[in-house]
Amino acid sequence: GVPLDFLAPLQTHLNLTFLRDALADYPDQRLLSFLLDGVRLEADVELQTVLVPHLASLPSGYESVRKEIRRLHSKDWYAFFGAAPFWPLYCNGQGATPRKLEPHRWRRTTEGGGPRRP
Repeated sequence: GVPLDFLAPLQTHLNLTFLRDALADYPDQRLLSFLLDGVRLEADVELQTVLVPHLASLPSGYESVRKEIRRLHSKDWYAFFGAAPFWPLYCNGQGATPRKLEPHRWRRTTEGGGPRRP
């Protein structure tokens, strides 16, 4: 991976000029700035990389999850990389659970609370 350029302009499909003008008087200017300039975590911590292990449920739904990620990739919602695209990064662990109405078709779940102690 390469270091992430925190000063690079955002790449977005949104019309940021329109949003800046249309929401100039919006009461929550911090929220607007997150939309226009990117979200800033206001914690005074060092940059870190976190790699959360996948959940034990992932192998059971692997094929469904793989198919769904490829579908989202075809819509340009995801990108695939041969190596880490930037550094530092945070990787959430992934799992799978059967869908209620389609138990043969698993859906992806995300471990948003990791890392955890074994």
